[in-house]
Amino acid sequence: MESQDLPFFLEVRNLVKDQLHDPREFGLAEALDWLSKTPTEYWIINLEGTQVGYFRILRHNKRSWQIGADIHPSFQRQGIATNAYESFIKEVILRDISPPKFLDLKVLKKNSIAYSLYLKLGFTVISESSEDIEMSLQLGPPA
Repeated sequence: MESQDLPFFLEVRNLVKDQLHDPREFGLAEALDWLSKTPTEYWIINLEGTQVGYFRILRHNKRSWQIGADIHPSFQRQGIATNAYESFIKEVILRDISPPKFLDLKVLKKNSIAYSLYLKLGFTVISESSEDIEMSLQLGPPA
């Protein structure tokens, strides 16, 4: 993601903020400052030349990366997230010079649609709290 992508990123994030662990709303100046400091990588999801959402990756270590995605509400419930995750995992993550063994994420319990998507993609539940579910996807054969 580049700085010119921030208006779209903020639009999506602010529209879906109630499904995020941090539901605060941010403006462009805050986002520009934040983007320069965050260790998280962001990737814009394009569908036939149209921006539809974004991925985020935080590389914890060589073994495990945290992943997440948000899709613009106009494009939700159309199978885009499923296809995007499958392509992103295959084309970006597994082609990395040192891909992780696991992709981890946390999903809010109230976000049943995302939870169902992650189960469909092969993520398994690791733990649960009162607010969220921690899930993991093993990439490749067991070590």
